[in-house]
Amino acid sequence: MTMTDTAFSSNMGAEASAVRLDCGTSTLCGFSCTRCSFINNSIDSNSAYNATAGSLLVIAAQNTLTLSLTSSTFNDNDGAGLSVNTMAGTVTLSSCSFLAHRALVGGLQPLFVAGASSVLLADSVWQGNMLGAMALSQTQTSVALSRCSISDNLPNPTTLDTVDILMADQSPSTVNIIDCAISNNSGYAFNAGTVYYAAGAVNIQSSSSPPSVSSIVIFIANSSFVANYGFLMPGRYPASAVLCG
Repeated sequence: MTMTDTAFSSNMGAEASAVRLDCGTSTLCGFSCTRCSFINNSIDSNSAYNATAGSLLVIAAQNTLTLSLTSSTFNDNDGAGLSVNTMAGTVTLSSCSFLAHRALVGGLQPLFVAGASSVLLADSVWQGNMLGAMALSQTQTSVALSRCSISDNLPNPTTLDTVDILMADQSPSTVNIIDCAISNNSGYAFNAGTVYYAAGAVNIQSSSSPPSVSSIVIFIANSSFVANYGFLMPGRYPASAVLCG
């Protein structure tokens, strides 16, 4: 599926407020969007799908997905702007922006990707969102952020990191953060008898427990982390800007 110069504004849905793409059982699935915008789309407050819902929802749980977004904007939506659930494949975003997303109870970060082989994010902006910036879950081989700006993002009142990266239990896998500026973000962890850790900027973990030291290679270069706060609650004790574990 290919879209170019397309706008979705002020729509409402229960699972996807603007576009829902379900790849079914086909072996391969592809989606590309160039100069697309998703603005002020809402999720029904009574929806049972908050944990997966997004303005653009791509379901490829049985497929190898190739997804590419270029020069596209996600602005002022409920919860996730882009929500992806796949079995494998590559998710690539270039020159995209996620701005001013509203908190959705039980909802996702503005960018949520689960199960991809690799996630490549370049020249993109996350600013002023109410659910952190992104969650990249169970990525199998590599995550790369290049020339990205992530600033002024706030958490919702659950355990949440601004950039949450959970690599699948495979070896080796890599996380590269290069030429990025990450500033003035907050993470939040509610302490209800158990100590949780929140990274104000970036949390990188392996899905193995305990984490396998050899399973993730992390490379951070020419990047800045300024005035980010990770809080434990109650007490609001600072945790860390970058948390690896």
